[in-house]
Amino acid sequence: MMCVMKKIIASFLTLALLFLLNSCGNSEAKKRAVVDTSDYKTETLDDAFQISIPKQMKIATQLNPDASMQFENTIENTYLVVIREDRSDFIEAFGDANALDPAISDIANYRKIQVDYFLKRLILKDETEAEALTINGKKAEQKEFTCVVDSQGSEIFYVMTFLEGADHLYWIISWTLSDLEAEHKDSFYAIANSFQEL
Repeated sequence: MMCVMKKIIASFLTLALLFLLNSCGNSEAKKRAVVDTSDYKTETLDDAFQISIPKQMKIATQLNPDASMQFENTIENTYLVVIREDRSDFIEAFGDANALDPAISDIANYRKIQVDYFLKRLILKDETEAEALTINGKKAEQKEFTCVVDSQGSEIFYVMTFLEGADHLYWIISWTLSDLEAEHKDSFYAIANSFQEL
């Protein structure tokens, strides 16, 4: 009997160790390089929210007509748009259209609807699975894409972040040329992860 108990305990410990190693590996894969944000500036919209961006990014006006904030650095080919939508209006409009999936959260529905609409205008080359996380206490999802955006075959790399605020839903879109992905990707995540509702 003692021998059987020892085997059961040994098996349990082995399984627990494998689970722990697997969990560590998964969390390690989601870690990103630490970005020095000491030269970033904080931009605030009407005391509603704030976001930190590189100082070299300047206010833009032509990137997206629905943007609450938009910035660009044309020398480095980096662009940022923040879209804010009334949460109850979104839920009501898409609920009335039977477009919401009741099995997923509001922020997952928002991400799915926005991404589906966004990709209708582009040719998708590559994408990651949406990652659910919390950013400064708010439910969020993040996702990466590489898309062909024109007839010349130009490829653009996007990092998209979707956040669920108290009364609003937010969509943060950062992008650059796909061959500059490695140079700018970690900065895009640092920008999105600095978002804070006030």
